[in-house]
Amino acid sequence: MHPDTSPARVGLASRPIAALLAALLAAVLLGGCSLRLETDNPHAPTPDAVEVIREAMVLDVLTIRDSAETLITTGGNDDATTAVLQDILTASAAHLEALGGIYDPGPDYVVAQAEPTPSQAPPTLETLTATLADAANRTRSALEATAAPLDARLFATIATAHYGYALSLANAADTALPDIDLVSAAVNPELPIPAELETSDYQSLVVTQDAIGYIREMWGLHLDGNRKERVLAQSRSDRDRARTLASRSGLIDTADDPRELFYEFDRDITRQRAARRTIAELRLAQVHRFSALLPDVASGERANLLDWMVQSYHDALRTGATPEPFPGMPEYEAADVG
Repeated sequence: MHPDTSPARVGLASRPIAALLAALLAAVLLGGCSLRLETDNPHAPTPDAVEVIREAMVLDVLTIRDSAETLITTGGNDDATTAVLQDILTASAAHLEALGGIYDPGPDYVVAQAEPTPSQAPPTLETLTATLADAANRTRSALEATAAPLDARLFATIATAHYGYALSLANAADTALPDIDLVSAAVNPELPIPAELETSDYQSLVVTQDAIGYIREMWGLHLDGNRKERVLAQSRSDRDRARTLASRSGLIDTADDPRELFYEFDRDITRQRAARRTIAELRLAQVHRFSALLPDVASGERANLLDWMVQSYHDALRTGATPEPFPGMPEYEAADVG
């Protein structure tokens, strides 16, 4: 039996194919004549809240980088100041990579042009110090709106680094830090205690503060004159604060109270260099602990936890720690955010 090949059936089956061939032929002819239908290029996607924060941080990093580079090139600074500027320049490169760099939507997108900014005066050590501190303070304000907890941790770490470089530059250049929230928090002995942490986290906070007081006590007892009184006074302040923290966290005089009369260390803490090094190490460990906790706390608690990070880092730097690009994230390897 032969298949039915009547003209009517062939015509019906071929209509879709004929239409497709006609469309393809039209496309070929239009292409051969260099004709195309004009359409507007698509606009870049509207950035979400995290992208707005990230882009603002990138702009801050670029400003910091360019200012440090200009001040190095211009010269005229002492060796200590130049070393801090070089550290800032190196850290800025790492921060830019970690944040993912400048957003580029690709050649097929139309990007809204930013309003032209007026030309600025050449940077000075004072303006760069303020820029670093202001950048850290802006990031502090943005942490609650950062949707991804791990992004919030990275942002807080960069803010802590910016504060540290501002402090180091201010000390090297003999200039002052601006009077802003984060700078005030760094030296505020009455910081609100972080909320809703585990008992072990509160124990770490209390015992670190108490042990540092003990170190200063042992160190101070081997000094003379005004230095002795100054270090011993700081020791009493440290241990009083540890008691306050134990009370506010509900640990005081309970089985969970971690404070001891004496603490043992692997080095001779009666010597200044060993005492300062041990305090710096304890404070850096505390920065790391606060940083690790940041993704787990409520978004509204992040700024407070950053304040504790910065305060611990401030004390670490004051006792001889070296500034680093990612304080609190020593395990960090540069990767794009998102």
